[in-house]
This record gives sequence, C-alpha cells and structure tokens, in this order.
Amino acid sequence: MNKNKYVATIAAILFSAILSACEPVHGSADVMEGTWVYDKYTQYEFDGKGNGCMYLEELHYDYSYKLKGNQLSMDFADEAVHDCSYEFDIQDDVLTLIGGEGTVGGTYKLYRENADETE
Repeated sequence: MNKNKYVATIAAILFSAILSACEPVHGSADVMEGTWVYDKYTQYEFDGKGNGCMYLEELHYDYSYKLKGNQLSMDFADEAVHDCSYEFDIQDDVLTLIGGEGTVGGTYKLYRENADETE
C-alpha cells in the first residue's frame, strides 16, 4: 500500500470514529429519554431508542428521531405533520430547542416531567 492510500485509509477510519461518537449508540444513554413538557397542552415523549410521541391535548403524533451532535431530527409518521429539526441543549432538566428546518423558527423551553423523582 503506498503512503497516500495508507494516509487516506487512516483518515477515513478516524472520520468514521468521530461521526460515530456524535450519534447515540443503541443501548447507550439517550439524553432525550423521558417526557418533556412545553405547556399544559403540549408534551414530547422520547423512548430513548429513537421513537417518540407528541401529545397535543387529545391528539397524539408518533415520530422517530435521531440525535447527531446537538441536532435533533424528528420524522413524523403522520404526513400531515411536518418533519423537522432543531438545535438542542439540555441544562438542569430544561430542554431548549431552537427551530431549524421544517419549523417556524423560535426558541422553546421544555421541562423534564418528574425530574425530582429521577434524582
């Protein structure tokens, strides 16, 4: 193997390792896991395995989700609901979402349900 191919191979392996580190691994802790409350009408539930449900009063919308770095992508099963992505941050059981693709923008604060009971 010549030197250029060797360097390219090593670079590809390192790049793959870095990308893998940014995505949750099946079975690893998922920071989104749990129920997050936006207001008395709106909640988001994340199962920690890539599936969830948005509850709006009497309605509910299932979705799958992916985390990559600080990006949350949500793919809703119901085509009437727009798929979307958010930049997110979690501090002290407060989830901050910053609207991205498929959203109207804006910043939203959600609070982990029963945060006191999990400590």
